Amino acid sequence: GLHDMKIITTTSGTHTFPAAVYYHAPGAAPDPAIFERVLFPVLFEGGGQQGSQWRSEAVISNPTPYTIELANAIAGPRLELRERRVLEGEQYPHGIALLVPRAEADNLAFSLRARDVSRESDNFGTEVPVVRESQMFRDSVLTLLDVPLDPRYRTKVRAYAFSDPIFLGLVNNNDVKLTVRRANGETIQQFWTRSPVCEGASCTATPGYLEFDLAPIGAGERGDVYIQFTDGALGWAFASVTNNETQQVTIISPNGRGGQP
Repeated sequence: GLHDMKIITTTSGTHTFPAAVYYHAPGAAPDPAIFERVLFPVLFEGGGQQGSQWRSEAVISNPTPYTIELANAIAGPRLELRERRVLEGEQYPHGIALLVPRAEADNLAFSLRARDVSRESDNFGTEVPVVRESQMFRDSVLTLLDVPLDPRYRTKVRAYAFSDPIFLGLVNNNDVKLTVRRANGETIQQFWTRSPVCEGASCTATPGYLEFDLAPIGAGERGDVYIQFTDGALGWAFASVTNNETQQVTIISPNGRGGQP
C-alpha cells in the first residue's frame, strides 16, 4: 500500500512526504486505484493468410526528466528519463495492458502499428489504437459504425474486457453482447457469449478476450456494430477489415459513446 517517506537531514531536520511511496508484494495483484491500464490490443509476430507475415511494432516514450516505475514487465520494470523504447513482436496476440502509475500516465506517449513485412514495399502497415482507461467503456454501448459486410473482405471484431474485484467479486469473466444492424435498424447478426476466465495477479493486465468473425451478406453491404459489456467490466473493441486480395488491413475503432442497446 501507500507509505509516507521521511527524509532526515543534518541541517534542516526531518521532512515527511505523505503517501509518497507505493509498495506491493512480489506476485500480488497491482492495485488498480494506483496503476492505470494502457491497453496494447495486439503485440504479436507470426504468419497469416497468403504468405503474409504480420508484426506489431510499439513505441513507448517517457519525455519527463525522471524515471517512471511500472507495475508489470512487458516494457521492463521502469522507463528511464527521456527514454524511447521499442517493442517488436511480443507474444501477446490477445492484448496486454501496461500498468502505469496514474500520476504519471498522462506524461507518457504510445504508438502501435501492425504491418505485413512480406509486403513492406507496398505500405507501412496500419495504426492500431493504444487505449487509455479514459477511452474505455463501462456501463455504456460501444459503437463501430460503417463496418464492411462485403465478401471481398474478412471482417473481425476483437473485444477486450477488464473487471476489478469490486464489481460483484468477478475477475475478467463477463458476458459480452454483440449486435450487427443495417443502417435501417434491421438486426442481421447477434452474438452473446462469456469471456474467458482469468485468475490471479496477472488479470490486472490481461483482458478477457473475444473475437467475432462477421459474415458477409453482399457486395457493398455495410453495418453498424454495437457491443455491451456486463457486470461492470471495463471494455473496448475494434474491427479489422482485411482485403482478401491484397491483405491490406483497415482498422475501425469506436468514437464517442452511446448507441443502440
